[in-house]
Amino acid sequence: MLLASAIAPEDLSATVWTPRFLLGLSYLSLIGTALTFLLWFVLIREDEVSRISTFNFLVPVFGLALGALLYQETVGWVVGAGILVTLAGLAIVSLPDRLVSPRPPAVQVVEG
Repeated sequence: MLLASAIAPEDLSATVWTPRFLLGLSYLSLIGTALTFLLWFVLIREDEVSRISTFNFLVPVFGLALGALLYQETVGWVVGAGILVTLAGLAIVSLPDRLVSPRPPAVQVVEG
């Protein structure tokens, strides 16, 4: 049903099904989707979801890095600062619990 609703408004005659297109489609389907989902679930089995999910913040960092390396895109100082803040945040939340000071309780319960 989802496939049908996605294909219905499209003009399929505009798609040129060349070997290069099929290779790219296969790569995105198998490596970009199937392998990453498999890796995601393997990692979740090994560690906490809250810890693993923080690495989703690296997606734009890798996108910017690949754009700069492969397409010579310019990374300005504001974007560079954003990357550093993102990496610093990931480093902080990835520290083992023993290195991070415990937070005091938000609400103190008074008995009596």
